[in-house]
Amino acid sequence: MDPIRSRTPSPARELLPGPQPDRVQPTADRGGAPPAGGPLDGLPARRTMSRTRLPSPPAPSPAFSAGSFSDLLRQFDPSLLDTSLLDSMPAVGTPHTAAAPAECDEVQSGLRAADDPPPTVRVAVTAARPPRAKPAPRRRAAQPSDASPAAQVDLRTLGYSQQQQEKIKPKVGSTVAQHHEALVGHGFTHAHIVALSRHPAALGTVAVKYQDMIAALPEATHEDIVGVGKQWSGARALEALLTVAGELRGPPLQLDTGQLVKIAKRGGVTAVEAVHASRNALTGAPLNLTPAQVVAIASNNGGKQALETVQRLLPVLCQAHGLTPAQVVAIASHDGGKQALETMQRLLPVLCQAHGLPPDQVVAIASNIGGKQALETVQRLLPVLCQAHGLTPDQVVAIASHGGGKQALETVQRLLPVLCQAHGLTPDQVVAIASHDGGKQALETVQRLLPVLCQAHGLTPDQVVAIASNGGGKQALETVQRLLPVLCQAHGLTPDQVVAIASNGGKQALETVQRLLPVLCQAHGLTPDQVVAIASHDGGKQALETVQRLLPVLCQTHGLTPAQVVAIASHDGGKQALETVQQLLPVLCQAHGLTPDQVVAIASNIGGKQALATVQRLLPVLCQAHGLTPDQVVAIASNGGGKQALETVQRLLPVLCQAHGLTPDQVVAIASNGGGKQALETVQRLLPVLCQAHGLTQVQVVAIASNIGGKQALETVQRLLPVLCQAHGLTPAQVVAIASHDGGKQALETVQRLLPVLCQAHGLTPDQVVAIASNGGGKQALETVQRLLPVLCQAHGLTQEQVVAIASNNGGKQALETVQRLLPVLCQAHGLTPDQVVAIASNGGGKQALETVQRLLPVLCQAHGLTPAQVVAIASNIGGKQALETVQRLLPVLCQDHGLTLAQVVAIASNIGGKQALETVQRLLPVLCQAHGLTQDQVVAIASNIGGKQALETVQRLLPVLCQDHGLTPDQVVAIASNIGGKQALETVQRLLPVLCQDHGLTLDQVVAIASNGGKQALETVQRLLPVLCQDHGLTPDQVVAIASNSGGKQALETVQRLLPVLCQDHGLTPNQVVAIASNGGKQALESIVAQLSRPDPALAALTNDHLVALACLGGRPAMDAVKKGLPHAPELIRRVNRRIGERTSHRVADYAQVVRVLEFFQCHSHPAYAFDEAMTQFGMSRNGLVQLFRRVGVTELEARGGTLPPASQRWDRILQASGMKRAKPSPTSAQTPDQASLHAFADSLERDLDAPSPMHEGDQTGASSRKRSRSDRAVTGPSAQHSFEVRVPEQRDALHLPLSWRVKRPRTRIGGGLPDPGTPIAADLAASSTVMWEQDAAPFAGAADDFPAFNEEELAWLMELLPQSGSVGGTI
Repeated sequence: MDPIRSRTPSPARELLPGPQPDRVQPTADRGGAPPAGGPLDGLPARRTMSRTRLPSPPAPSPAFSAGSFSDLLRQFDPSLLDTSLLDSMPAVGTPHTAAAPAECDEVQSGLRAADDPPPTVRVAVTAARPPRAKPAPRRRAAQPSDASPAAQVDLRTLGYSQQQQEKIKPKVGSTVAQHHEALVGHGFTHAHIVALSRHPAALGTVAVKYQDMIAALPEATHEDIVGVGKQWSGARALEALLTVAGELRGPPLQLDTGQLVKIAKRGGVTAVEAVHASRNALTGAPLNLTPAQVVAIASNNGGKQALETVQRLLPVLCQAHGLTPAQVVAIASHDGGKQALETMQRLLPVLCQAHGLPPDQVVAIASNIGGKQALETVQRLLPVLCQAHGLTPDQVVAIASHGGGKQALETVQRLLPVLCQAHGLTPDQVVAIASHDGGKQALETVQRLLPVLCQAHGLTPDQVVAIASNGGGKQALETVQRLLPVLCQAHGLTPDQVVAIASNGGKQALETVQRLLPVLCQAHGLTPDQVVAIASHDGGKQALETVQRLLPVLCQTHGLTPAQVVAIASHDGGKQALETVQQLLPVLCQAHGLTPDQVVAIASNIGGKQALATVQRLLPVLCQAHGLTPDQVVAIASNGGGKQALETVQRLLPVLCQAHGLTPDQVVAIASNGGGKQALETVQRLLPVLCQAHGLTQVQVVAIASNIGGKQALETVQRLLPVLCQAHGLTPAQVVAIASHDGGKQALETVQRLLPVLCQAHGLTPDQVVAIASNGGGKQALETVQRLLPVLCQAHGLTQEQVVAIASNNGGKQALETVQRLLPVLCQAHGLTPDQVVAIASNGGGKQALETVQRLLPVLCQAHGLTPAQVVAIASNIGGKQALETVQRLLPVLCQDHGLTLAQVVAIASNIGGKQALETVQRLLPVLCQAHGLTQDQVVAIASNIGGKQALETVQRLLPVLCQDHGLTPDQVVAIASNIGGKQALETVQRLLPVLCQDHGLTLDQVVAIASNGGKQALETVQRLLPVLCQDHGLTPDQVVAIASNSGGKQALETVQRLLPVLCQDHGLTPNQVVAIASNGGKQALESIVAQLSRPDPALAALTNDHLVALACLGGRPAMDAVKKGLPHAPELIRRVNRRIGERTSHRVADYAQVVRVLEFFQCHSHPAYAFDEAMTQFGMSRNGLVQLFRRVGVTELEARGGTLPPASQRWDRILQASGMKRAKPSPTSAQTPDQASLHAFADSLERDLDAPSPMHEGDQTGASSRKRSRSDRAVTGPSAQHSFEVRVPEQRDALHLPLSWRVKRPRTRIGGGLPDPGTPIAADLAASSTVMWEQDAAPFAGAADDFPAFNEEELAWLMELLPQSGSVGGTI
């Protein structure tokens, strides 16, 4: 903190000769040290003044006797002093000059807003100096020039500006002139010298001893030396460093220059000397402090006293009171640490025993400036605030746990009734405002300005509270009152944008936006939205100024885009991150092989500066010694707290892998989130407990830990798993599903609280509650469902299932609230149906999509010719808002300039990442058609999938390689690329095609078939399991290819390896039957067969094995589940068939085995186009007979002739529709929400770094893509709750970067809190999506399904023969 000094010396100061001020003046960053033999000997060290008012002296007196002075000081508690007061106090008789403290001090002073100091304090403290009037004439005589105006030096002749000269005290001018030449010769600037002139003694010390300082502190910068020297007694602190720096650099502390400067700057000369004198005692037993802890304690006002108190009280507080050494250090590491520790010793038992606070909360209160006073105030006011005002102890602790906690508590006691009754705030809002540094002033300012800001400026009370609920809230509110009209009228910002800036960057950011917005927009090409994004963070002012300075350099010299510069700057610490990127980008790219995009990804987080520096230091170690890839290192670093996560991975990776059996990929997955450090440490501690005592698997523990807040989620699972399972009937897998998201802790606690209410009072099932909770923001979604479910159902006509569908996404809360608000408008004014509104809302970012539909639907329909159904189709995806806006912008260009049809544009836009796909089509369509020979339709086909952007870019890059080097045709490349995960599939084909063909004997067509259906994961699994399945299990390569050539091929192959012996040896199936089931119904069908054969369900008990196999091949698990649950209209159909069909032919049962053989033949055929003709020969069937067989199993003649069989679930839907047991499936854009269970694995992390591919996900991380021959394992009636929570980690998470929440089959999306800009799927997203059984993959067969004719009576009879003869179908035929 900058010291407060009167520019007019008091009589006491004038007495001091020559250099005495350096030794005598009280220092603001340490206790004052009077000269030996002075009249203050023996008195407590004087600290800076407090905001606590002191009584006025009885009468003004020009001087006190020594005795009366001592008496006065005894009444004055040094611990009450608060340096924040002094920062804002103007000097007596002179204009106030703003100080320029160091960054940390500036932040502290900015956050500690203090009351204006009472005059009586100044009188008492100033007058209370020892009487030294007699020596004054000697000083005046010795320095007559000081008082003579004629003697003042005109420093402008030395290059000082008028403003700089005004900052230099008149009496210091001659000293500045005397040392100017020497200081400039040492490299100090005029600004440096002006800052040093605050403490004139430092001018001479630095001028004379600079070379010695650099020798002792070789890394010290000019700013470091000025930062120490400008403090009171700064010259003595610099001289102390010269004396002891060498020894402090050595054992036991081994401090670096930065630490030494920090101690000298903040703790002063006494702290430097105390650290030197006590270094062995502090680091040795029993204290055993680390060097960092010693620096933390010493680097504060009163650091010397705090060190001495730690030596004395640390053993007592730890042994007698149960604190940890880290907690003691935390308390001591603030101004007033000594007093806080002593008060902690005295009040900890009282606050814990009498008031029920846990020790952690007491430590939190004490660990701030003014901790002593805060503890005493909590003891006094806790009962009053809780009993009389209804606050909870946690709220009282939250208010007290900040600088100025005492004053904030007292102000809450005084103003809570007023703010609630007169201004309509809630107690929670009052607590939120008070729970920051400067809470007192913020509360008082809210009381004063709330009416003005709401009535005159149109803000809401919530917005006023948001602005006030930060450090510096008072100043921010006052600045909003002053600048809101200017920023809105003159600069075009909205009130919401002004509120966003004020609620984060505060006063300084608002003023800087006013000043720099025109410059950044006009001269640098930024948009107002980008300027607002940069400003809306702590340090927004500095970030804006740095963008103005470095944007041209970073773009022109380093090749970054303005958007990347904005991304780096739009975080807390943006200034430092930008400067570090400028410094380290060349090093990280040239020496370490990172790409600029990866460097930007690392820098674009809180703590980006530190993360970049740590990557530079640890990348070689983590890659060479620990076997990580650069991509993995980047993934870990590209989160808030990346520095700490990297250091923890370096430390714990060997332990977690060797002692706990984790893989490096799992360690990386845990570390690659905000809070990765804490999550890794918690996994090390709790993994054995959760696995042994609670029965979780290692994979489940990793799933929980691999999210933001993983530490808290693990601890909550340990605590609540028994309760939720025993008392509430959840399964461990459901508990894991809830916990495996950002905010898992809060979601689990809310489920515990609301599950009984939602089930009993609102009629939800536990599965539905779990589905809602199993997303980011699950807590808020559950609470909103409790509040809005009755309203949405009764007033708006939605069903319970629709409300659950909307809520079961990240941002569910906001989506529900928006549906409540916009449903009437969209239906009445825009003609949408409630089902369409639900479809739009039932995705991540549903709120934004609904609002955009309301805004753009008329424009898109009237001006661009879209139908409402097409608008709904585009909006009904993650990123729907951005896709709609991009369609509005690019539709004319794509149609007029590039010749696309409106339907093609809609097809491209109607996927996750539609915005980016459209933009990429605009950019690459000419290149791909002209340079690579693709047709326009082929480009559209590639783009019309999730990840279309990345697939198009990969086709541009790899098409020549795959065709020229590997012999693929362009059509084959397009076929592989035209699926979700196309990018990764193409890259895997390039890598594995030679291996699979040369080493495993597959043909090129077979590799293409696997890649075009099962994708990257299926190709890798075939490489791994083909020898095992052929040699150990007797399958042929064609059969392995048939199983792999489906969505989920990886999981199907692994399940065949696991279950083939069981099904053949224990249950009597043949290998061919197992292959038929696996190649039609996949993993889920195989597991359903095993479950039925092991534990027969009554509904299927009457079926023979051949019947079961046929049913599984016919419709997979959905068919078996549907039969178990009872098929609608089946009894009526059976009666009708019984009446109309006479004697049944005896060959029908044989037909089922034949169906299985035919389906297996087609699935295993290496050339599907020839399968139909060869099947006629193979099975001795006529063309018509084979077509009829396929009709019975839901395949059209066109599909059969082409060998392209639809997924089993699609065939089953056709069968049910053709038989009349199920209504035609409504259009997803007009009737109901697309099945949520069908996308349960994909879009969990699309909200991160959405508009640019994230370098952290460029590794091998894709899943089996959802493909043209894909399957869905959903039940035919929609997503069953049971399916929504099946944990599938072992099959799906085979790559390190898959978002852990994808292991749970659940509704899609993860836009927590309603992201403003979800959009681009990055490589990992596309990779993981490939493990999903997405029903939309059946889109190529949709038209055929709609036209599939109804069964005739013979075909109905055949179907009824396949179904059970009794039970769920209710009769026989």
